[in-house]
Amino acid sequence: MIYYAYFHSLMNYGIIFWSNSSYSSKVFKLQTRIVRIRTGTMSRDPGHDLFKNLNILILPSQFIFSLLCFVITNCDQYMLK
Repeated sequence: MIYYAYFHSLMNYGIIFWSNSSYSSKVFKLQTRIVRIRTGTMSRDPGHDLFKNLNILILPSQFIFSLLCFVITNCDQYMLK
């Protein structure tokens, strides 16, 4: 709950616009660090399982998911040829 209240809401805000910026790698490292602190694991342990166990999308996956939701919500704005 704390992760979603503090970090996820800030990360998800405007993710469509700034996710391709140079700061996205810093945000991803911060996301990984927060998950490691929450689970109490060391920095040398693999992190992929942590995200799977907590059902949290990593930053690149959240970016893709947000883009897909935006396109589906605004599909009338796009012309299909």
